[in-house]
Amino acid sequence: IQDSKLELVGLTTQNQSVMESSRKAQQDIETNQKYLDEVNSQLSELNGFITEVDSGITRNTNIKNGIMMKLGTVKDKLDKALDAQNINLEKQRDTENKIHLLTEMENNLDGFQHSVKLVLNNGKNGRLKGIIGTVAQLISVNKGYETAIEIALGFALQNIVVQDETSAKYAIE
Repeated sequence: IQDSKLELVGLTTQNQSVMESSRKAQQDIETNQKYLDEVNSQLSELNGFITEVDSGITRNTNIKNGIMMKLGTVKDKLDKALDAQNINLEKQRDTENKIHLLTEMENNLDGFQHSVKLVLNNGKNGRLKGIIGTVAQLISVNKGYETAIEIALGFALQNIVVQDETSAKYAIE
């Protein structure tokens, strides 16, 4: 009986110890379950955030691709505009050179006889009074009729127009 009583006391003590360990294990399971629930909740939030970020990345990638297409179109238009500008600048330089050449020819009286140039230059310098200019300098012709007028007037285009007879005599002299 005594041995059984001692064994009973030992088993009771051991049972209480096992019960205490079981209670602590149950508390640990409950604590770990709460922690697991929190982690699962955070994981769910993170998965939602990842989904939003992925959606944002896709949206921004689509926007970027659209902008790149527009940029390509704008670059093409810019290239065409620059090409047109270069062509226009070249035409402008050519026209300016032509104007400069024609102005120089006009100022140097190219195409006129030496005697006509001499009278006109003396008229400009003030050595001769009453010199108005040549017929070619004084008339204007509608576009398209230049050749016809030039042929009709011929050498008369170099005739010098003066204010009066006295100016003509001085010029001839």
